[in-house]
Amino acid sequence: MAKRSKKKEAEKKPDEFKVNPFSSLKMDLPEGPPPTPPPPKPVEKPKRDSDGWPEEFLISPLVMRIEKKGRGGKTVTAIQGFDVGYELEMQELAGQLRTLLGTGGTVREDVLELQGDQRYKAASWLRQQGFRVKGDIS
Repeated sequence: MAKRSKKKEAEKKPDEFKVNPFSSLKMDLPEGPPPTPPPPKPVEKPKRDSDGWPEEFLISPLVMRIEKKGRGGKTVTAIQGFDVGYELEMQELAGQLRTLLGTGGTVREDVLELQGDQRYKAASWLRQQGFRVKGDIS
């Protein structure tokens, strides 16, 4: 048997199809993609007081409480009452409290949690920062 030449096979390919199945379809499509919407306006950052916290962040009182339930008997100081939309400020505040108190902690939803009974130290520092603190603090 003789080998087929690749050149001959390439020459045999037709340039056009004999029957175009789409020739009878008429489409009225717009030219190009639809116009893009204008970019969103930049969000203005809230005004900050002398301590660096937004004024609206300091308005609502914070409620401190101690929780043990569902934590394997470990004590957690929970600070609640932050306004919605200040997640970054809450993370910054949690970091400062963790450093100051030398303990662990986290932010879950709208609650700042610190490991251990940190009510008195945390409440005094928060008051120095300009926050109003309520709860089971003597």
